[in-house]
Amino acid sequence: MWGGYAEDPIPFPTVVQHLHEMKFDGIEFGAFTPHYGPEDCANRAKRMEIKKLLTDHTVNVKRGGREVL
Repeated sequence: MWGGYAEDPIPFPTVVQHLHEMKFDGIEFGAFTPHYGPEDCANRAKRMEIKKLLTDHTVNVKRGGREVL
């Protein structure tokens, strides 16, 4: 996200699509800018939107190797 991507970050849905294509089964959020963090998931509707995007692409949210979302 930093370096060349700081000024023009890759959209999150694009990242998820690429993770799915590469057969990743999980993602861990940095929870600080420029990564998704609490401010990006401030309400249930937004969290469910993110969860659906990930579920649709068979990518789970993990923390410490355990699924959390």
